[in-house]
Amino acid sequence: MEFSYLLSQALISQSRFEEAAKILNEQRAAAPESFLPLLGLVDVHWEESDEKALATAEEAAERIPADYPWGKYELAVKLLHVSGGEPLARKLLEEASNSLPSNTSR
Repeated sequence: MEFSYLLSQALISQSRFEEAAKILNEQRAAAPESFLPLLGLVDVHWEESDEKALATAEEAAERIPADYPWGKYELAVKLLHVSGGEPLARKLLEEASNSLPSNTSR
C-alpha cells in the first residue's frame, strides 16, 4: 500500500496524473478502509478542481487513524494549497499535535 502511494507521488511530480489516479483507485478498491489512496488522490483531484480535492481530503481525514499523526500532518500540508482547505488543515494539525508524545524529560 505504501509503495503504491509513493509511486503515485512520483508520477504526480512528473505530471502523470492519469497514471497516478489509476494506481490510487486500484489501491482504493483493494483496501477501501485505507486513507493512503485518498491522500494521493487529493493531489490528483487538486489538478481538476479545489472542490474535488477538498471533498477527497474530507473523506481521507475521516479515515486517518488517531495513532497516525503523520497522516494528518501530511493531509494538512496538502490542504494549504486548496482553496477552502485552511479550516480542515488547522483541525488536522491540532489533532496531529495532540497525538504526539509529550516531552517528560524536563
